[in-house]
Amino acid sequence: MDNTAVDNSFISKTSLPSSICLQRVVSPLPMAKNDELNAVKTSAALKLVQQTQAPVHRQNSFDEDIKQEWSGVVIAVNNQEFTVQLSDKINPDNPDEIVTLDVEEVDPAEQSLIKPGALLYWHIGYRWSSKRPKERFSKIHFRRLPVWSKKELNEAEQQAEKLEAFFA
Repeated sequence: MDNTAVDNSFISKTSLPSSICLQRVVSPLPMAKNDELNAVKTSAALKLVQQTQAPVHRQNSFDEDIKQEWSGVVIAVNNQEFTVQLSDKINPDNPDEIVTLDVEEVDPAEQSLIKPGALLYWHIGYRWSSKRPKERFSKIHFRRLPVWSKKELNEAEQQAEKLEAFFA
């Protein structure tokens, strides 16, 4: 029979990550004549025990080779399509282009951002990692700007009026 006891009473005093549990393992030891020696022998050995839990999946880091990059603004939205005016970021000398894109090209988490006036970025290129083969990708993501409060807008308007009066 195993007489080993586990004392977890001191765990709350530790500041370890939640994925690691510290256990005090106390083994039965023969009593020694010297109390100090006995204290040393019976002092618990600490053992780190990895708790069993689902592994954390980190997003793979990819190497990317961007072949084309645009910035754009949404100018119209239909049922399943939206129209964008794009500016070439790789070759700014190219004229702006008007294109119609399918809503399905956008990540579902960002589809609610498809509105006239919304700013977006579109990247086309290749990505790969040590665990995945080279693949072609197209990524459209929307720029998120903080929403201005009415107070901030009023303050900006008042400041503009002061500047206009000063320079008039």
